[in-house]
Amino acid sequence: MNSPDGTKIVTASNDGIVQILEADSWKELHRFEGHTDWVRSAQFSPDGKRIITSSDDKTIRILDADNARELQKLEHAGGVIFAAFSPDETKIVTGSKDGTTRLWDAGLEKALQQFEGHTGEVHFIAFSSDGEKIVTCSRDDTVRLWDVASGKELQKLEGITGDYPFASFLPDGKQIIVVSGVGTDVSSQIWEVATAAANDSEAVETESAENWIPLFDGESTEGWAIPGYGGDGEVDVRGGNLVIGRGTTMTGIRYEREFPKNNYEIRYEARRTQGYDFFAACTFPIKESFCTFINGGWGGGLTGLSNVNGYDASENPTTAYFEYRDNTWHRFRIRVTNDRIQVWIAAQDREGNWGEEESVIEIETEDREFSTRFEVERYKPLGFTTWNTEGQLRNIEYRMIER
Repeated sequence: MNSPDGTKIVTASNDGIVQILEADSWKELHRFEGHTDWVRSAQFSPDGKRIITSSDDKTIRILDADNARELQKLEHAGGVIFAAFSPDETKIVTGSKDGTTRLWDAGLEKALQQFEGHTGEVHFIAFSSDGEKIVTCSRDDTVRLWDVASGKELQKLEGITGDYPFASFLPDGKQIIVVSGVGTDVSSQIWEVATAAANDSEAVETESAENWIPLFDGESTEGWAIPGYGGDGEVDVRGGNLVIGRGTTMTGIRYEREFPKNNYEIRYEARRTQGYDFFAACTFPIKESFCTFINGGWGGGLTGLSNVNGYDASENPTTAYFEYRDNTWHRFRIRVTNDRIQVWIAAQDREGNWGEEESVIEIETEDREFSTRFEVERYKPLGFTTWNTEGQLRNIEYRMIER
């Protein structure tokens, strides 16, 4: 890949080395040897001052283009095939072996959005010139158009032939050129996206909404049981919300109907109205095991999974802290698939507008044991609990995921 001014070239290699070369002579100027596996891509930033690399070692590195010094490091759950800056350099987009595409805040080094739909590795991504859309190319023989702000799929082009297609927006932003094949067997096509994208966006949103299955009707606790722990608060429905009252210890509710064990998502909205501890902890199944997502424990901010390899949310790889404002609705989304558990959180501002969803947990399940603390045993397979705290929940629903 050439630098914007044409004076340098950066190379990616299967030996894990990144080289910065002089364009005219191909003389090595600098090298980076921090990756521990195949470097899949290396790109200059639009201003040419930085280089972004992606690797099978599950990391993305940002380097100083003048000396190859590492400036930042982002970590993935799996190998990363491609990475690039947005046109304004405030965001980073990455494509991975697991078929997901992620959007990152380049300054805060945190994931902002995840784009899901591809069933094969994502090996090429391009931003539109305004940074509002991305196009992704995958080994699943599709090219997809996405809205950056919402993460929604806008359009899909299927039946792409040839290995490793790539795509790019034409200058008007209304067309995409898609090229596939190798050697002399290369084909290209122009994809009109302006009108079709808007129509497809509506279709995707409707389909997504229909896939979610409600677990709480906003009127009663039908389908739920209250096991009782000892020192419980009252559990009832008020104003369309499921209210788990403040007890002296744990209070909770358990879902009594059939619920999946794998390849599903559950999401719900909750707020803490009294107390200082977790206000809507969710115990959920992971194949034949169970685990609990803790939100707001240990004085109000602890977030994580209990238990991972016998360690609770305060002392395992998922341990995190999130600022939960009292009397503020938060939206939680938990995803359980064959190889990992992921959790996202969004919060309303003081005007009631939803903020961007933030990824707080992503952990691979292979070679890890998941379990629950004894206090929540009676809330399996699916339940919600509070500790010396009143929590209110609404919009509890789930959907299956095709993997």
